[in-house]
Order: sequence, then C-alpha cells, then structure tokens
Amino acid sequence: MKDGKEKAKCNACRQEYVIGGTKIGTSTFLHHLKKCNVTPKYKDVGGMIIDNTRKLRSRELDHKHVREIMIMAIVKHGLPFKFVEYKWIRELLSYLNLDVEHVSRNIVVSNLWKFLLVLWCLI
Repeated sequence: MKDGKEKAKCNACRQEYVIGGTKIGTSTFLHHLKKCNVTPKYKDVGGMIIDNTRKLRSRELDHKHVREIMIMAIVKHGLPFKFVEYKWIRELLSYLNLDVEHVSRNIVVSNLWKFLLVLWCLI
C-alpha cells in the first residue's frame, strides 16, 4: 500500500497499478496484459494456467518438448513406437490439452534418431 492506495505489480515489467475500491477493479491490469512488451505470449488471461510448480504460465504447448517426453517414455519403459498411435493415449492427450499435435510412430522414430545423433555428437 503506497500513498494510502492499494497497488498491484505486474510480475513481468514491474509496472504498478492501483487496485480495489468501487471504481477500480482488475480491468486496468487486464488491458496492461494485452500490451505488456515483456510478456507477449500472455495475450489472454484465459490462456494461462498455474503449472505444477505453482507459477503462472501460458497454456501454449511446446510441441517439441512433448515429443521429447514421449521419446523418453518409450525408451525408458520399452514401449513400442506405435504407443503414440494408441487410441486411448491420443484421447488422454487431447483431454489434457486440445492443442496437442498427435504424431505418428514414423515421426517418433525420426525424432529418436535425431535425438540420439545429438547425444552421440556430445560424447
């Protein structure tokens, strides 16, 4: 509280906004999010979630990271490459996030070889 007014601060750009009261709500902050230069991926507050570390982040998926996780699961657990084409695995992924890009086993094999090549080059 500064100057007798309650304020909130944007975590990205550290800009302060007056909050509370009968005429001052959260709309000013929502307008700020649309134009905040530091966080361009937070276009819509509805497109944000709290992740497992309790931090606010964008709901947008990093599809490359999802593929890497799938490869690691297949290798670690000895799953067949066709695992990514199982109907209920695809249903689960779609349920968790509608924006998920489903991949074929051929793409997984290709990504696995690229991943192994990168690891081999690092040795």
